[in-house]
Amino acid sequence: MDDYWARWSEKLQQTTKPYECLERGMAPPILPEEDLLEYYRCLESLMKPLDLLRENRESPGDRLIENYEALEERLERLSSVHPWFSEDESTQEVLELLGTLTARRSVERELFEEMIGTLERRIEELEP
Repeated sequence: MDDYWARWSEKLQQTTKPYECLERGMAPPILPEEDLLEYYRCLESLMKPLDLLRENRESPGDRLIENYEALEERLERLSSVHPWFSEDESTQEVLELLGTLTARRSVERELFEEMIGTLERRIEELEP
């Protein structure tokens, strides 16, 4: 699980790095379609461990909670420095879900399924 998380987390970092520039005008105003597709794929993949646990009716362990806390911090930072992330509905849904998860160590099934469904639809729309 650690290798899986590390691989997708690194891919997310590579995809979002150009949008972390703090100086105005340095970061592109919107993600190009290929980066957008990769961004949504990363988010979807990083949510899969939670989906598997939910299917098995297991609670996430401390390590997974720490990983999701780090993901939440990363997305919050991106949202604070780049307007696209703060306006993107999927990013905000993931942040809401992660906030609930890290505070309660559980997630409402309906909220999770809605967020995953939205990510899947966005990926399908962007795929060639």
